[in-house]
This record gives sequence, structure tokens and C-alpha cells, in this order.
Amino acid sequence: KRLEKLLMELRADIVISLFKKESDFLYKIRDGSKKVLEFHFSRFYRLQNTVGWRILLKKMLLKKDKYLASKYDKFVVLTEEDRRLWGKADNICVIHNACDFKGEEYANWAAKRVIAVGRLDYQKGYDRLIAIWKQIRIAFPDWTLEIFGEGSEQEFLMRRIRESGLENVVKIHQPVSGIREEYCKSSVYVMTSRFEGMPMVLIEAMACGLPVVAYACQCGPREIIQDGRNGFLIEEGKEEAFIRKLSLLLQDRELREKMGREAADSTGRFSREKIMEQWEKLFYRLKEGGESV
Repeated sequence: KRLEKLLMELRADIVISLFKKESDFLYKIRDGSKKVLEFHFSRFYRLQNTVGWRILLKKMLLKKDKYLASKYDKFVVLTEEDRRLWGKADNICVIHNACDFKGEEYANWAAKRVIAVGRLDYQKGYDRLIAIWKQIRIAFPDWTLEIFGEGSEQEFLMRRIRESGLENVVKIHQPVSGIREEYCKSSVYVMTSRFEGMPMVLIEAMACGLPVVAYACQCGPREIIQDGRNGFLIEEGKEEAFIRKLSLLLQDRELREKMGREAADSTGRFSREKIMEQWEKLFYRLKEGGESV
């Protein structure tokens, strides 16, 4: 009631929900505005890390998600991959995340340092990365893996590092505000996430000239990485393939630089200017009553 009262006073042209609680009823408010629903993740995120009877509940919620999405004038998702997962709907459009990072300075391709950034939780799959590094260390003992993040699995991951005998080559650091500097001290970026929406850290790392090796999880990596050009895209869960492609980068400094430069060049399409143009185009077309791209 309070939101309805406010919107009736504001008489906004466009009102946006980020798929939180208000998405259940926002589209019902008759304040004259166009209603936009923006989903900052991927279609089946509810099913990730879910077992037992909860799967049935989550599937019911997924049906509700799809119903709600159909009620808005426009439904904005992050990737083309995710658009396809929502099925055929006239109101869906894709607008990527924007990245402010620009190539003011590049990675140190000579550094024997690999970096990963993100929350220390099940989604990010650092347990898989530690298992990979246990094998990498055999052929590349003088390389280090630097992980920046905090979260619920920190103690678990520290224990896995100790059990694997990797204390001297795998380090977990607290998040830092100057993450660009950490990217630029490194020569390769790795991502072993089990699921994503559209990983900003991947785009940021590439904008700094880091070639990447990432699992092709839903959603995002397929839309960001051009396999063999600016990084390597690994079929989900294929650990041996991940180790093989990462090893190619670690043993070849020239390949790291070549792919790193390609990575930096490829991130221009995610610039704030280009992404804001898409949002403005959507807003104007909604206001004018036309169709958006």
C-alpha cells in the first residue's frame, strides 16, 4: 500500500523491479508507468546446491518466476544463453552487465602468478580449483595461485589447501578495494564456478589483459570467452581438460600475452557507455510505446 501510494504520487514513466519481493505485486499497481523486471542471475539458479524434497519446492518457485516475468512490459536478462532458458516470450530482452575497467595498464604476462576472485562459497567452486592446482603444482612448482574473497567456506578451503600440501603456493586473501592492481600483478585468471549470472570478475580480469580459463557453467562464460582466442572455455566439470589448457598458458609466455591482448580488446562491448545506450534505448521505446530490441 505504501509503494502504491508513492508511485501514484510520483507518476513515473518507468518503474523497475530487480526481482525481489515487490516483483510479486508491482505489475498490478496502476500508476500509469511501464513496468520492467530485471533478473541479475540465471534461470535455474534456484536448483543449484538443492537436494531432496526442496527440489520440488524450488521447481514450483521456478514456475512462479516465469509467470511473474510474463506480467511485465519488459523482462531484462543478462545473457543470450539465459534468454533461451526462459523460453519463448515476447517481452524478454538482453542487456549485459557494464564494466568500468579500461586498459590503462595491462597484466604482467611474465609473472608466475594466477588469480581468482569471488566469494568463498559453493557457487564459486574453489574446492575444484584447489584440486586442479594440486595437479598443476607437479609440473609448475614455482607458480602461485592467489584467491581474493571471503565467505562461508573459508575454513573448509584452508583445510583443503593444507591437506593437499599447497600452503606455500595457494593463498587466500581478504577482498581488496584495489583489485585492478592485483589483476595487473598476475598473468592468468581462472574461474571454476558451478553457476553464474554473468561474472563481472571475468570481464574485469580480461579488461586488464588477463587470458582466462573457465568452466562453461550457466550462465555467462560462453558469452564472454571466445575459446582459443581470448581464453579457454572448458566443458563443465572436465578437470583434466582444465588442467591441460591452463598448462598451455603457464608454459608459454607469448601465448599469455597474445590471448591477454585479445581479452582486453574483446571487453569493449561491455563498456558503461555501450550498456547505458542499450538501457536508454529501452527506456525511450517503452515511453513512446514502441518495441525494444
